[in-house]
Amino acid sequence: MAESNLTKRVLAAALKELVGPHSYEKVSVIDICEACGVSRKTFYYHFKDKYDLTEWIFETEFIATLKRSDGQEVWDFVGEVCQYFYKERAFYGEVLKYQGQNSFQQYFQGFMFETMSPFFLPDLKKLAEVADQDGMTPDEMRDFYVHFLSDAVLLSILRWLTGGAKLPPEQFVARLKSVSELLIIRIQEELK
Repeated sequence: MAESNLTKRVLAAALKELVGPHSYEKVSVIDICEACGVSRKTFYYHFKDKYDLTEWIFETEFIATLKRSDGQEVWDFVGEVCQYFYKERAFYGEVLKYQGQNSFQQYFQGFMFETMSPFFLPDLKKLAEVADQDGMTPDEMRDFYVHFLSDAVLLSILRWLTGGAKLPPEQFVARLKSVSELLIIRIQEELK
């Protein structure tokens, strides 16, 4: 088991080192294997493809630390995501540009939806009222609502990262929070 994790970490380090001088899309499994001196057979023993390796990197570096975190507030969570991405911006800035099949962007979108759902759920009675007005079931409305909000945060993070993450993560998250609060205030005013 320890040797397996060591091999995975070596492959991960090789991928991270190759992305930067090369675009993520152009880095191949052969490039990764040559960079760290392992066979393709070894690579495929551990991972299906470079996209699987990329998800493993995120899961072991970020999600593992998130599980140890006690941040239960949505902006604490978003802050943790942005801190991690900022620290690894050279890698993820390139990885998130790729939008094809098996992209990390698709994986990350699913992760954000699942992780942020508990934070974004509105009052269930109000959700049911709005769903009924729009001819939707409460579950359909909940999914639409959470997708809308998590996609807004996700796309903001993508734009920030792929644009070079010029703002420090604390400042970026503070802006996200301020804009979200302004949007909530406007919606509350319209509902009066």
